[in-house]
Amino acid sequence: VTSEGWGGKMTTAQLSVDQSPDRTDERQRIEQLGGVVGMVLGDGMDDARVISVEEAAQLNVDLGPARVFFKENEWKPPHDKCFPGLAMSRSLGDSILDELGVVPVSEVSVRDIKPKDRFLVLASDGIWQVLSNEEVAALVTASNGNPSAACEALFNEAKERWEDQDSGPYRDDISVFVIDLQR
Repeated sequence: VTSEGWGGKMTTAQLSVDQSPDRTDERQRIEQLGGVVGMVLGDGMDDARVISVEEAAQLNVDLGPARVFFKENEWKPPHDKCFPGLAMSRSLGDSILDELGVVPVSEVSVRDIKPKDRFLVLASDGIWQVLSNEEVAALVTASNGNPSAACEALFNEAKERWEDQDSGPYRDDISVFVIDLQR
């Protein structure tokens, strides 16, 4: 949520926290249900293996985010080895990992809308991994109250940032909704 503060300055308030296996509480919940939180080491499926977050830190290489896996030798056909390796601990539609705690039950926070609140941005991690709250607020503000233009600006900027990361053609999903709270 972005609000107008003292002297017309815009301020942001983050209303959620990422629900990822990197979080200690989420990792513990998943591991208690029999899941493994780790990272994939290796380039192809033949040499790929899951290593712990601690092992990855000791290697001092970027293996991407922590992911949720089945325990070794508990993969379910037709999946093999390092599947699915989901980089989130809560999800809609990824029911293969329900039994390991990757469930569609999110954490919820409640905040009353205030008269100076200007807009609300709901976006996937493909936005938040490459743009700060303040950058998102600036792009939406520059769209002069046009939520469609704001969504397009956010998408384009996130896409460009992903392309600048030398990650090849990969980019995370980029989904965004902008709600004008003044209408």
